[in-house]
Amino acid sequence: MESLAGKEIDKIIGKRFKFRGRGPEEFDCLGAVIYLTDKIFGIKLVDPFDSKLQGSILNRIAKFRAQYTPIDPKRKLECGDVLYHQRKTNKFEHHVVFVENKRWGVMVGEETGVCRLQLSRIRKNKNICSYRLKSQW
Repeated sequence: MESLAGKEIDKIIGKRFKFRGRGPEEFDCLGAVIYLTDKIFGIKLVDPFDSKLQGSILNRIAKFRAQYTPIDPKRKLECGDVLYHQRKTNKFEHHVVFVENKRWGVMVGEETGVCRLQLSRIRKNKNICSYRLKSQW
């Protein structure tokens, strides 16, 4: 699985950031998670920002989150796990990181676009939440 993940991730490294970008040329953090989950696992996640879906945005976000179960951030991470990392700077920021393997994840930044990130850089943070797809549980 990791070799397939690496190949799919390599295809999008360096792609531009675009708010609500869903690929394959532009991504935001949620778009990268949705895209990679489909390409690597063949699982089509509910996109809470899909205008074709009915219900309020809060209900659609709840449907997206219902696809995941929280896990202990200190637990061994697996390919496809998602880390939600908050940090406070001069503006409130968050990053959603798609875990590639035990050392690397993928994030999307406004300046960097899609890039790899060493997980050790964020795992020490106290404001981190970890999730695993229920279908992978």
